[in-house]
Amino acid sequence: MHAADLRIEAWGPTREACLAEAVRALVESFARTRLHRGSTAWSFEVCGATDGSVLVALLDKVILMMRTRCLIPVTAEGIVVDGSTVRLRCQMTDLGSVIPTGAIPKAVSRREVRCERTERGWRCAARIDV
Repeated sequence: MHAADLRIEAWGPTREACLAEAVRALVESFARTRLHRGSTAWSFEVCGATDGSVLVALLDKVILMMRTRCLIPVTAEGIVVDGSTVRLRCQMTDLGSVIPTGAIPKAVSRREVRCERTERGWRCAARIDV
């Protein structure tokens, strides 16, 4: 792990809830958004051959939106479309309107990605390049 890397972990009763929690963990790693309301609704779908690849695709899409459109999710809800596809619905706000607490993530590392069912629900983890 590099000094500028970040590891996020999330838990949830379902895979979709866990994935949405991972998005919230990503955002909370560098910005305070709890007091903000979203001004723009955003919904997108990602798919992957494994649960880990779905997590990577989801986080990559959120990072891309932050870096290219300067929008940050203040809410996140995961919805199952089918076994390999998940839809994420978010309320977004302008990145400049939130209080930064760190650097905006650059990408998700393909190594050390986990998304798995446990005895208590779902757990996921990922390494983020910042």
